[in-house]
Amino acid sequence: MLVAIALLFGIVLLLDGGGNTPPEPTPTVIGSGPGRACALARARVHATVRAPVRATASVSVPVTVSERASGRRGTFVVTQTETVTEQATASRTLSVGQLVSVVRRACARGSTIDAAHAAALASAYQRALQVSRTRALAAASRRAATLARQAQPAELADARSLAQTRARAAAARARPGLARRALAQARTRAG
Repeated sequence: MLVAIALLFGIVLLLDGGGNTPPEPTPTVIGSGPGRACALARARVHATVRAPVRATASVSVPVTVSERASGRRGTFVVTQTETVTEQATASRTLSVGQLVSVVRRACARGSTIDAAHAAALASAYQRALQVSRTRALAAASRRAATLARQAQPAELADARSLAQTRARAAAARARPGLARRALAQARTRAG
């Protein structure tokens, strides 16, 4: 009989995490009446946490244009330089889910043993549900933060690539205007 109780107690410890958490205090008996019962209840909770990942990059591209003009005063070369800076942002939202299962025990008194068992079961389930919600949310938050840190370099690379593309396009648009100004200055100097 003592061996059976020890085995049952070992199984309960394994279901409760095998000692990963501090031992739970002996449950207090709730209710009143001649019937007394204890019950184990398991609660499973799935928590989802969303974590935004956002990165901004700025890229500068120098644009240099030289134009030559000849006239009465000689040949002049004028160089115009401008730096084009573009900024881009890349973002995504990560979603992380975590499932946690917790077992808790409660004891209760009632007008009958069945009533006491029902009250103990409800109490044990509520306690297990509360603990599993807290643990699931905490674990999902930790995992989401870790994944967001890991995804940050990729988002930054995407933002840089987008900013580089925009800066090259802006430089190509700026080049004709710079060429016109350089040519006008060279012609003015050349006479």
